[in-house]
Formats: sequence, structure tokens, C-alpha cells
Amino acid sequence: MQSVFDGRVYGVTFGANANEVFVLTARGRAAQAQLIHLDWQANRVLQRTPLKENPGLQGLRFDALSKQPLYSATLPANANPQKRSTAVRLLTLSNNAPQVIADDLGTNIAGALAVATKPNAKGQRLAAVPLIYNNQLAVIDLNTSKLLGKVATGIAPFGAALNAGGT
Repeated sequence: MQSVFDGRVYGVTFGANANEVFVLTARGRAAQAQLIHLDWQANRVLQRTPLKENPGLQGLRFDALSKQPLYSATLPANANPQKRSTAVRLLTLSNNAPQVIADDLGTNIAGALAVATKPNAKGQRLAAVPLIYNNQLAVIDLNTSKLLGKVATGIAPFGAALNAGGT
């Protein structure tokens, strides 16, 4: 089934079943950035969530444990008057609205995040967000929404991969 979006597609992922697809789009001619939940087989939009952030590049994954999409995005500097810089975030949906999991991870742009499907030996369930501009990888515990640390990666990391246990 063909779908057309107003705005560049920055990420696509299947949801809880084979009919569900989530699409992360940038601002278009008439629409702001959005997270769109589709039933692609019925060619029907289930939910459209407007975003104030700019989406991360391929920054969308479905979290099978929480049954929610996770996405990386950057809050523009003009959205936060107290700061004069952009802020990379990790977000999800809660009650059909964006919810910040971890904030101020880096600046300017995020890449393709990775999500562990089960806890590691310390009981942490990890997500990894590439911070392209900062040349780092942010590691977040999804159970506590805490930033565990950042790892230097070299020039412009775009994607990350974690095994099921988060290593």
C-alpha cells in the first residue's frame, strides 16, 4: 500500500503486529513534524502526533516491552528560551502525547537509536542514541530514564546496535 507524507520521512518501524507501522516525519509544506501511527493494510491513519522537535535521522524504534515507539529528536533552541542551544532528546508516547524519557543528551542532531529487549545483568534496559554532532553515543537506562553515560565514538556516529541484553 502506498502512503504519501507531507514532510520528509526520517524513520519507519513496525509496531506490535505486522499491520502497524510508525512513521517519523519532518516538517512539510503544511504540516509540522509528526509521529504517525498507521494500519498500513487498511490504509488508515490510527493516530497523528504533532512534534515540536526535529526528528533524529532514522531515529525511530518500536519498544516491544513497553509496546510504544521510541524516537530521538532535537528540541530547537527557540523552543527553550532559557537555553541558547538545541537539545537532543529520547522520547516515547504516553496517553497519545510525546513524553521525554531523557533530555539534554547532546546538541544539533541525533542518529539511529538502538534498544535492548531485555535487562542486562544489572537490571538495566538500555537504549543507545548516537549524538552525531557531539561525536558520542548516549546510553540511557529505560527503566529509570537516567543517562548512564556517554561514549566517545569518533567522527559523526550515525547508528547504534545493541543485542537483546544491551551489550
